[in-house]
Amino acid sequence: MKRFSIFISLLIMILTGCKSKEATATNNHKSLIENGYTIGTVLDKSKTDGCRYVISINDSTTLEPLNLGEEYQIDKLKIAFKYRLSRAMTVCMMGKPISLSEVKKIE
Repeated sequence: MKRFSIFISLLIMILTGCKSKEATATNNHKSLIENGYTIGTVLDKSKTDGCRYVISINDSTTLEPLNLGEEYQIDKLKIAFKYRLSRAMTVCMMGKPISLSEVKKIE
């Protein structure tokens, strides 16, 4: 019986710890969004003709950053960023071309 109660206690601590990390990440995302950032995921599309890295945002919109720094060119990297639409033409034609003004890595 004592082993069972220790197991239950450990399980509760593990589950509580995971939820608090998720809650912290959600609060951080909300704070970033409130400060004008967009949350997205960098995707490596270099196997597609003319494409390199694109950013997918939550509503399935794809953006083509014209000036994504090398430190952010990591497939499936979560980022928060500020941008403006660009009129530049791209060969990739996978999404809207954008110019990034600020980028932050997030968890």
